[in-house]
Amino acid sequence: MRMMDGIFNDLKFKYHKHLETFLLIRRIALGLWRIEMTKTYKFILLLFLIHISILFSYGKDIGDNEYKFAFKLWENGNLSGAIKKFQLLIKNHPESQLRDNAQFMIGKCYYYKWNLNKAIEEFKKVIKIYQSKELSDKAQRWLGDSYFFLKKYDQAIIEYKKVIDNYPESKEKTTAYYQIGKCYYEKKEYKKAKEQFQLIIIKYPKDKWVKQSKFEISKIEKILSKNK
Repeated sequence: MRMMDGIFNDLKFKYHKHLETFLLIRRIALGLWRIEMTKTYKFILLLFLIHISILFSYGKDIGDNEYKFAFKLWENGNLSGAIKKFQLLIKNHPESQLRDNAQFMIGKCYYYKWNLNKAIEEFKKVIKIYQSKELSDKAQRWLGDSYFFLKKYDQAIIEYKKVIDNYPESKEKTTAYYQIGKCYYEKKEYKKAKEQFQLIIIKYPKDKWVKQSKFEISKIEKILSKNK
């Protein structure tokens, strides 16, 4: 009985996402254990539970290894190879804690392959399908970037505003403000662009985008002075 409890505690630690399922299995197994069974049947039940523990532990390790291998391909510039490996991880280990990261990396791979429409499709999966708490804000910002480089500035503004509105504590927020300013600049709506850059300087005086915002404002002021 103690050995069986140890197995389930190990399972709960290694694969906590299936806690409810394991608690149900545990209740069933303990119930069967209390029934009058021969030692042979009890031994078979014990082996079965050990086998489950090994399978789940092995599957988690494989997921980690696949992610590391795919990420190495990404670092080495083999974007197509990385995409295939990240997709394989998601297919083989849909409950892996690295699934969301893999999906986000697929989007980045397509982005750097300059397949921006496909990148948009993949980043949307991070936000809408997986609803990753850790990565949705980043995927949302990269979604805006993809539209920006497609020169779909109105849509890019919409996506960047979602970063600001939906993820108010995100570190991506000031980047979104800056990129909205760049969108307005490209649309030749210079006054709106200037307002965005000024907002960063006033509201976030120590932010990394302050220096670049001041530079953008100086460019805008030169353009506006010529148009007078």
